[in-house]
Amino acid sequence: MRFLIPISISMLLAAPVLAEDILQIFKLADGGKLNQTQPIGIALAPAHGVSISFLNSGQKIRKAWLSNISFVTLSSDGCLTGLNSECSESGASILYLNRIQDLNIPKTFKTDVTNLTVVTSGSGGGGIYVFKISKSKKPSKLIYEVH
Repeated sequence: MRFLIPISISMLLAAPVLAEDILQIFKLADGGKLNQTQPIGIALAPAHGVSISFLNSGQKIRKAWLSNISFVTLSSDGCLTGLNSECSESGASILYLNRIQDLNIPKTFKTDVTNLTVVTSGSGGGGIYVFKISKSKKPSKLIYEVH
């Protein structure tokens, strides 16, 4: 038995990523130090997501965590200590944040902001990156690219 599912052409064609959809972040410190003077702001709109790419940085993401998980999910393209149950080798290049409907988690504060902390390693010693994730009605950049 065959089923036909109607699909429009617009569903098959992906919209191109424009230069204004990408924010480039440049590594400032080596040896496990903080890489910015203040957190990098990311605005997440309902049902939208954002990628944070370390592909061009020569670094591997080793750990990543959110301070409040009530409105955002975090996933990666590799195995991360603390995010996955078992890692034979820790390391990822891309993180993906997705805004979800608010969860009611007992004993947590209701807030419109959370911090994402990312720990990397690489030939330059790696580093620590902090992102301030906030709820928004309008999506921000699609890709945050670390160099």
